[in-house]
Amino acid sequence: PPSSSAAQPQFFSENNVLEGQGAVNIIFLKSDGSDARLLLDKKGFIVSADIPYERDTGQKFNVFRIVFQDTDGDGRLTGSDRSDLHVSEISGKELRRVTDEKLRVTRYVKSNPDGKVVFLAKVPSSDAKTPESDWPERIFSFDVRTNQVTPFLADEALLKKAQELLWKR
Repeated sequence: PPSSSAAQPQFFSENNVLEGQGAVNIIFLKSDGSDARLLLDKKGFIVSADIPYERDTGQKFNVFRIVFQDTDGDGRLTGSDRSDLHVSEISGKELRRVTDEKLRVTRYVKSNPDGKVVFLAKVPSSDAKTPESDWPERIFSFDVRTNQVTPFLADEALLKKAQELLWKR
């Protein structure tokens, strides 16, 4: 996060992933400089951005991790706050949140040919006393075209088996 109240410009690396300490917004524009627009229309902090190059015909969407609320109570929006997964069109239009308030995304990967984002998320425990660090993790798939989140595996028997192997003494 910027150390002063003035936002510092952030730049994209060769693989077009946001570098550095995040950004407070991203400007999208055509290669000739026209049709400029901001990604965010309200205060936020972009923890990460994955934006394909124009010549990348496989990925038809952008993926972001964005903070909109000060969840750690320090009075600032930073990478320490809870971020949520978002996608947009390549042009930066149609920014939409992937998950609801309940899921806490921990990792994601893209499935470009299918137009999907597969992600690992913590799911709230049925016991309200269970800390978030102990919530179970599940794998989900988000279809960018339909805006649908579905479990990655219809039968979670394999996940349960993996957990049993992990915790077996």
